[in-house]
Amino acid sequence: MISGDVVDLAFAVDHRLPLEGVIVRLERLALGATMHDGRWIRLYSPDDDVGIGAGRVISTANPLEAMVWPTTRAALDALEAQSTQRPLRADGQPNRPLTAWDWSMHWIVYLRSGVVIGRTEP
Repeated sequence: MISGDVVDLAFAVDHRLPLEGVIVRLERLALGATMHDGRWIRLYSPDDDVGIGAGRVISTANPLEAMVWPTTRAALDALEAQSTQRPLRADGQPNRPLTAWDWSMHWIVYLRSGVVIGRTEP
């Protein structure tokens, strides 16, 4: 099963190996250290649960639990998505919550014999 552009790994691992895609690691927030530094995105939405447009991130230390996008373009589109709750920041610029982070993309390949993770080209 595929949900939007994000691959449902539980289904894919059982049915369609090899599987490959892009996972994203949050390196650091421009404003300072957070609990997500050095962790992989497990879930991301540009909208949040309280309606202020700050975004919602759930991270994991395990890259095998990370959200997987089929291409770097699909990952970039998701990571640069604009909040629908608060489309513009106070300075009039688009509100794209995850662009406040430095992050890196990594190509991941799931094989029956194991997993290979490599950094994507800049």
